[in-house]
Amino acid sequence: MPERKFGFASAHVGAVNLTTGLGENFTDIGEVIRATINMSEGEATIERFYSELKNDPIVSIETGQKEETYNLTLADTSADNLAMFCGGTVTGVAPAPKRWNQPEGVVDIEMAFEFTLKSGAKMLINRAKVYGRREWTGRNGMASLIVKIEPIDTGVPNVASVVWIDATPQVI
Repeated sequence: MPERKFGFASAHVGAVNLTTGLGENFTDIGEVIRATINMSEGEATIERFYSELKNDPIVSIETGQKEETYNLTLADTSADNLAMFCGGTVTGVAPAPKRWNQPEGVVDIEMAFEFTLKSGAKMLINRAKVYGRREWTGRNGMASLIVKIEPIDTGVPNVASVVWIDATPQVI
């Protein structure tokens, strides 16, 4: 029976366990702005060399890897969220507001993600590079946090960086 995966139900973020290659300690990612979560998968680049006398290639060489990226936009631009997804530090002592201190240069951030779809299916990203970027469009715009997720090798044999889990079949 075909499995149809659709809709967005929830997203969770967690730490990467470098020993097992799996994500752990997941917490809710917060409000994802509608219609901003997406996945794109590029195609591998294949170079084909043909003979003048044949229709089939005599040699095909894969010259590039296909890349997979996920993007979503969060409504929460709190100091804690900025530090989590963009790096930097949070300072401030209650009752004063927290302050986010932007890092110098590019920060190396790795996380795990779990997305649940309305169809019941799940998608796990066991290990990914994460890049956060702030956006604000001025007078009538809302500040937001754009999160780019690029799955990377888990470093553990037989543990995939991205796993799709079908919905549990319903018993009728």
